[in-house]
Amino acid sequence: MDEELLRHYRTLVEFLGKVLGSQYEVVLHVVTSEEEAYIGAIANGEVSGRSLNSSLTDLARNMIKDKKYKDCDYLFNYVGKMANGKEFSSSTYFIKDSKGELLGLLCFNFDTTKHKLVAQEILQLANIRLPISKMVSDTQNDEYVEHFPGSIQDIIYDVVDFDLFQSDLQLTKDKKINIIKELNDRNVFQMKGAVQEVSSVLKISEASIYRYLQLIQRS
Repeated sequence: MDEELLRHYRTLVEFLGKVLGSQYEVVLHVVTSEEEAYIGAIANGEVSGRSLNSSLTDLARNMIKDKKYKDCDYLFNYVGKMANGKEFSSSTYFIKDSKGELLGLLCFNFDTTKHKLVAQEILQLANIRLPISKMVSDTQNDEYVEHFPGSIQDIIYDVVDFDLFQSDLQLTKDKKINIIKELNDRNVFQMKGAVQEVSSVLKISEASIYRYLQLIQRS
């Protein structure tokens, strides 16, 4: 994506964020290669707690890797999930050049929490009790689910058995490699400061983490 086009889409993200309102997060992912992409602009990032320094979601990376943009121009109304259980209605538009090659992703994440709570209260007036989790749009796309990364510590505690943090048990090398592999699969090491954070929490040297990552990449 050249500088002029990038400027155009950054302005568009800012515009859409203001027009749609604070419940809509608008994100521009700039694709630099089949393996690399970064957040080039974001509006209302407080919806998911992300910023320009945040990593891409698992679905965004998979869409780039699997070249989903070859099959369609956009995906809409699929579920986005945060580590704390919060859900969004998410959509993605593929930005392509004249040859159909991917330049970026324009993503929308709509926080439906307040709307579901209001709907639940209205139903309760008629003595109809429907859990928020059962309120699903008729047009919801169930084929795709996007997971938004929480903090690095949240992901580590989700991956590692909590009991291991409450004992003096020493992790075996294989266990350490398995943990690093799962964290790598969740794109943790794409996050700023991840190696230092993982090193501190797991009490593994940074050099060992890099060594394990090399072993994983070669396997």
